[in-house]
Formats: sequence, C-alpha cells, structure tokens
Amino acid sequence: MDRQKMQWSSEDEAILRKLRAQGKTFREISIVLGRTVSACVNRHSELTRGKITAAPEGRSRFDPWRPEEDLAVASSYLPGGPTLLEVSEKIGRTYAACKKRARELELSEPRPPKPRPGLRKCHDCGRPTPDYRCPACRKKWQIKHGVPLDNAAKNAMGDDWE
Repeated sequence: MDRQKMQWSSEDEAILRKLRAQGKTFREISIVLGRTVSACVNRHSELTRGKITAAPEGRSRFDPWRPEEDLAVASSYLPGGPTLLEVSEKIGRTYAACKKRARELELSEPRPPKPRPGLRKCHDCGRPTPDYRCPACRKKWQIKHGVPLDNAAKNAMGDDWE
C-alpha cells in the first residue's frame, strides 16, 4: 500500500484511541488506518500527553496565521502576560508552532548557529578548538598545575619552554 503524508482527522484519532484502548498493537492499527507504525505511535503519544489541542470550530491548525493569533503570541512575551503554552491552548495551535511563529515574528531570541563539525569551544576562553582546551589555554593550565608540557604546548611557547 502506498502511504502518503496526510493530516490526521478527528475520525482517525478516534479510531486510534479506540483500537489502542482495546489492546491492539500499533502495527495492527497502522494497517487499519493506512499509516506507518511510527506515525501511529507518534500521534498516540501526542494525544495522550495533551500536546494536540483542538482548533476553534471551523478552522484547522494548518490554516495561515491570523493577526489576532500573532497578537496572542506576542502577548506571551510581555511582562505578566500569559505563557506561550497557555496561548497555544487558547488559539488551538501546538506549542511548537507558537514558538516557531514567535521566532518568525522576531519576538524570541534567534537560535544560535550550529557549531561546525569537529570544533567545540575552549573550556577556558571560548575560542573554537578541536580539543577541550585550545593550545594556549592548555599551556597555561599545565604550567599552573605543574603538569609537564606536551608537544602542542611546547610548540605554542616556542623557544621559551625550557
């Protein structure tokens, strides 16, 4: 059977809950619904944890954002305003969707750039380095703690190491 990505209808969710309550496996449920096992597991998990909120009558959670929804999301960033979770429940959007919308509206802090593979920050100075400490900080640490200098530290010091 060719499975396509499709939205979950309230009927599909009701069938999922009913069959799961009867003790059916997710494999059996996936065959009945024509979805993947992982899609059924994920949706059931979202439903039981309360992450899925009902959209207001006559609307879908996938409709374009309306100005009053944007204002509600913006109000969550005001001092003393409602939390983003409260706003998401009120407007019928998921918390993740509201958080993403806040980033799109530039209300929240932008995500930090992903670090380049193979580099991390030096524990002491924060500079990019492939190791726990950059060579200069490693040299300082070894001198401070009386640890014999390794070749990298000797190279960082030049001719002054002896």
